[in-house]
Amino acid sequence: MGMESSSNNIESNRVESNSVESNSVESNSVESNSVESNSFESNSPEVESNSPELDIFISYCRRDKVFVRSLYEVLVAQGRKVWIDWEDIPPIANWRQEIYDGIVGAANFLYVISPDSVASYECTVEVNHAVQLNKRLIPVVCRDVQAHEVHPAIAACNWIFCRETDDHNRALQLIIQALDTNLDYVRSHTRLLLRTQEWNQRDRDSSLLLQGNYLDEVEQWVIYQPDQLPAPTPLQREHVILSRKAETARQRREIKRQRNTIVRIAIGLGVTTALAVIAFTQSQIAERNRKQAISGEIKALSASSQAMLESGHGLEAWITAVQAGKTLQTSPWAIGKLQPAVMTVLAQSFYRNPEVNRLEGHNLWVNQVQFSPDGRLLISAGGDRNLKVWKLDGSLVANLAGHTEGVTTVSFSPDQQLIVSGGLDDTVRLWRWDGQAGTTIAQMPLKGNVRSVGFSPDGQVIAAVGGDRQVYLWNRDGTVLRQLTGHKAEVWSLAFSPDGQQLVSGDEDGMLHLWNRDGKLLKSWKAHQQLLSSLRFSADGKTCFSASYDNTVKQWNLDGKLIKRFKGRGEWITSVNAHNNEMIAAGNGLNTVTLWDQEGNWLADLTGHSESINSIAFSPNGALLASASQDGTVRLWKPNNAWFTTLRHHSAKVFNVSFTPNGEQLLSVGQDGKLVIWQRNGKLVRSIAAHKEQTVAIAVSPDGQRFASGSDDSTIRLWTNEGKPIKTLTGHRNWVQTVSFRPDGELLASGSTDKTIRLWNREGQAIATLQENESQVNSVNFSPDGQLLVSGGEDSTIRLWQRQDSGQYQSLGTLRGHQGAVWAVVFSPDGQWLASAGSDKLVRLWRKESSGKFAAKPAFVLTGHKANINDVTFSPDGQTIAASSDDRTVTLWNREGKLLTRLTGYKKGVYGIKFSPDGKTLATANGDENTIALWNLEPLTLERLLHKSCEQVKPFLSTNPSLQSGDDSSSIVEHRRLCP
Repeated sequence: MGMESSSNNIESNRVESNSVESNSVESNSVESNSVESNSFESNSPEVESNSPELDIFISYCRRDKVFVRSLYEVLVAQGRKVWIDWEDIPPIANWRQEIYDGIVGAANFLYVISPDSVASYECTVEVNHAVQLNKRLIPVVCRDVQAHEVHPAIAACNWIFCRETDDHNRALQLIIQALDTNLDYVRSHTRLLLRTQEWNQRDRDSSLLLQGNYLDEVEQWVIYQPDQLPAPTPLQREHVILSRKAETARQRREIKRQRNTIVRIAIGLGVTTALAVIAFTQSQIAERNRKQAISGEIKALSASSQAMLESGHGLEAWITAVQAGKTLQTSPWAIGKLQPAVMTVLAQSFYRNPEVNRLEGHNLWVNQVQFSPDGRLLISAGGDRNLKVWKLDGSLVANLAGHTEGVTTVSFSPDQQLIVSGGLDDTVRLWRWDGQAGTTIAQMPLKGNVRSVGFSPDGQVIAAVGGDRQVYLWNRDGTVLRQLTGHKAEVWSLAFSPDGQQLVSGDEDGMLHLWNRDGKLLKSWKAHQQLLSSLRFSADGKTCFSASYDNTVKQWNLDGKLIKRFKGRGEWITSVNAHNNEMIAAGNGLNTVTLWDQEGNWLADLTGHSESINSIAFSPNGALLASASQDGTVRLWKPNNAWFTTLRHHSAKVFNVSFTPNGEQLLSVGQDGKLVIWQRNGKLVRSIAAHKEQTVAIAVSPDGQRFASGSDDSTIRLWTNEGKPIKTLTGHRNWVQTVSFRPDGELLASGSTDKTIRLWNREGQAIATLQENESQVNSVNFSPDGQLLVSGGEDSTIRLWQRQDSGQYQSLGTLRGHQGAVWAVVFSPDGQWLASAGSDKLVRLWRKESSGKFAAKPAFVLTGHKANINDVTFSPDGQTIAASSDDRTVTLWNREGKLLTRLTGYKKGVYGIKFSPDGKTLATANGDENTIALWNLEPLTLERLLHKSCEQVKPFLSTNPSLQSGDDSSSIVEHRRLCP
């Protein structure tokens, strides 16, 4: 449960006695009843544990030992197996490993919250390890603490209150209830974790891979049920995947052995007819087993890829999806059944995963990363005392050694001939760089650890800050030019303006100083409430960005006036960067890089690092973003995807979208009452306050000259294609749900919750009302020739009207079959098919008969969605049907009802959906996300997705040294063969 920033205590996290769920919080949680008793009573029946693992690991501070002793004794009396460290043992390696082993082997991690435990370094280490292992966390409060002091993972859980004033017996009941929730699954998670840890610690010994029925059992919850909590760790998933691959390889070898045996026996016995039949039969069985093994492998890879992507391991997910696709390509007999699942995970990785490479080579943390001025290289500064220069494909160009302690900061000179670095050895070093190696040409001492260094834009001045509250300026050969004094606290960050005439510096008190090139202090102001960790000028040099441990990024003009404030989405912010003022990025202590647009709208979170982000950098052209982390890696991301675009402008739910006939523009309407016009490339054209209430319907006339919008204010409004109002149509007595132009543009139909369909002429005059509906009308559409009108309603029916010679529409009949509200009905482009969808989670395809009427029963029923379907549409060629659903997916079928693929990654339900007129783009209204997604469909075939995916992941497969596997083959060779 998140805590309000204004709260100073933990009262908001209290839980109900009858509802304790790990890793979640009930909104109506209450405090434990207070009683006079301050001790536990062991009067509950004893519980005999049948698990070979520990039930609980208790993490606590020694000052709470009396409380913890009481808790421990009553838990043991309950038959619980508890791991606890009672002694103050010096933190040596063996002791720390024992702690880690205890956490691994315990099904639950119980954390005793007090001011001392939240301040304890060792307790924090224990919590971090438990979080890394996805352990179920059970926080127990023995003394109140300040809300902001609590570890974020602990803050997100239900808290059980067991302070002096609380009922300890009730608290015990809550603890036992938490321990017993989903008990079998949690124990299975722990058993697998123990086996996985042993496998990993023993160099991934192939003899420790899972086999047989146990592998089948584990796959069911690791791979096919990834939503259970605690979630499987990435290492557990990898263990299962590699076990399945090894099991498949073993089955293949066994099948081959059986075949050879059969052949030898048959040959040895003269291949009689009977033996030949036996041999053939056994061969058929072996072939069936082989296919089953390969199918199981493809399923496991597909499901694992999905789980990895959802847990933030995008690059691993992408590679796993490519493995599934490549295996499917070599198994044509499996394509019909397994291709949709493979296509789904491949598409999700291709469209949604921004990570494209990972640079691994440092043995400790990486504190800074920077692109070379020409954008072809990166340099990273690591805690292992090394500077590493990389190509963008991840290959190492050079390793620069010389610092005697960890390197904290590094920068290329503008001409790329020099490198400057600073470290924990209190020195700034200047390196000559010739493209292959580097040599130290100057070493400048600094008082205190070096926090930040940089070249002026002309490359003539080097600036550095450290622990002595001063800013140092040197010339290019290392001669001191001047020292800038004025800070009253340690200086952590600095940046030159693009023209080199100004310099900003920030300190741990949150003060920002602006200097001119000669060292004169121009302006000083309090920018943040906590340490100012990073500074960056805008591209035009007129503003600067500052980042702070107070979890904000701020943009300032050079007079110290605040322009914009960007609220972080995690903990402290460690680094900020901006590209041409169009995108602002920040790295934080919760292992995440957050992206905003220039207006401050959140764009995305880049996740995947396992520890905090220390530095981020855009490539000169903005095509790549690099992040350096405490986890020892540098990751490369594509912040923009040419194949997938998200449009942000609406301030509330987006309900519907529609393309103009020429496909050059897109319209969207939503809960904020706006009608928004976009260029197809996603650029905002115009935003119109169309209605006073939410706008749910939008239609474009066939000639593209008029738009119609329908709203909950019971009106329809007509607009020019430039967004100028033409007329307001009144007559409906309730919400307008749907509008549609006839193909000749002379008629507009509208449907309402007032149970009527109204027809309007070109001038906006009401000419007819169709009132046969028994409930609200959710969707209306004309056939391509304008002769038919169809509607879908809340009463589960589809109603058809036929155009008469008089121009009026007469009832043609009703189609029944849906088991709930019909939310969308649409004709195919050739008019021969009708697609309908609704709350029964199904799409039905109705075929037109030779008589001109639609068959009373659907020709196909399309399945695949797990929740209400909000919209359905045909592609322009009529060969593909797409539907959007509350289950956070878009599904595509062919016209015969065969599932093609799913487009996933939505965080909320998907509402309206439309193909562009050329069929190359699919637009979706993303409901509660307040966004529109544009999918470029050109790569959406198995062959193209594999080709495009390999283009992206091949550098990682070719250069990364850490690829490992537990099977008999060489993993590096195996992975590189994926994308030759």
